[in-house]
Amino acid sequence: MNTGRLAALLVLLAPMAGQGCLYHAPGTLHASSTAPLTDEQLALRAELRADVEHLAGEIGPRNSGSSFRAVLAAERWLLERLDETDYDPVIEEGMDEMTLHAHRTAFVAKAHEWGEEIPAGVFLDNRSTSTFLQRVETRIENYRANPPHNRPIADANGKPTADLSKIFDEVRMR
Repeated sequence: MNTGRLAALLVLLAPMAGQGCLYHAPGTLHASSTAPLTDEQLALRAELRADVEHLAGEIGPRNSGSSFRAVLAAERWLLERLDETDYDPVIEEGMDEMTLHAHRTAFVAKAHEWGEEIPAGVFLDNRSTSTFLQRVETRIENYRANPPHNRPIADANGKPTADLSKIFDEVRMR
């Protein structure tokens, strides 16, 4: 067996090797204590707890299998929180260069905030470009009328029905 195959085999089998085994770290574990929280940290902890309780307790689950209403409620709540900061994430079509630059600069600053306030919500709403759906519709005929979840992915013999040659042609290295 050549070394390339052996390396590939080891990469594939490595995750299975750890199944049922305990990891043993060398050395000794030492007991430690942390410093008590400051008033500022206690206030931040209380605010975070309140936010999590609101999202999880009052709005409820928002995963892919849950209610769309809960997702919208969470979005509204996050947008309201962001609105409290007087931050405007919207880039409109036809904005002058100075305003556009100011919005982009504010977006980068907002995205890098950390510490006392950790922002959540919509940081950039670029309305000057087409939506993802509009871009998909330019590439896939009748996308809305015949979405992917309604299409067969293989014929009766198991052969894929999708023709990916155009996509592969676009990304092929020449």
